[in-house]
Amino acid sequence: GYEVLGRFESESGYVSSMGPYFADTEVPGYEKLIRSRKVRELAFLRASEMEYRGKLFINIKPSWLVPMQRSDTDLPTLRLLRETGLSSENVVIEITEDEFEGDLLILDSVIRRYRDAGCRVAIDDFTFHNFDRLIHLRPDIVKIDIRLVKKSVEKKEYHKLITSISDFSQEIGIS
Repeated sequence: GYEVLGRFESESGYVSSMGPYFADTEVPGYEKLIRSRKVRELAFLRASEMEYRGKLFINIKPSWLVPMQRSDTDLPTLRLLRETGLSSENVVIEITEDEFEGDLLILDSVIRRYRDAGCRVAIDDFTFHNFDRLIHLRPDIVKIDIRLVKKSVEKKEYHKLITSISDFSQEIGIS
């Protein structure tokens, strides 16, 4: 599969990641949300044109999901899937490990709507301090934060931590 990530091209033709843009605290959240949805739309359109049938991993911040808690609110990603004709079974919703102070029950209710539509769910950039999310949200997939992986090369304790996360995840049915 592919992870859908934003890139932009400068006037000089240099292509760069939109990661710093999405991490910039000076950029209003609603602007990030609009741009993120546009990236998804372009990726879904391209995948549809190519008749792509592999997995597409898309990042969604938990804070963007909470306003969607009402069951009569159409989830934009699901609407995009319908409009482009892509199968929800090919989509993995990655819940990013951003600071989230909201109610996990509300987050879970929105995630359940994605699951009910056929999408799989992953926790992205997982670190050891969010085991409660892992237990409560029961994602299909856990993607360990690359910084933790890099530390595991330097210190065996981090390697053991990753092994523990992996073992625990597998025990409760998470890849």
